[in-house]
Amino acid sequence: MPHIAKVFQSGNSQAVRLPKEFRFDVEEVEVSREGDAVDFR
Repeated sequence: MPHIAKVFQSGNSQAVRLPKEFRFDVEEVEVSREGDAVDFR
């Protein structure tokens, strides 16, 4: 079942608040886009 993540403005950037089970234990992630999908690594 899909989870819901909130999208919001943070200054001049757009941010996504991830559910707890999707949080990263790092300072930075690589992000890429393919069509409508955004991938974090």
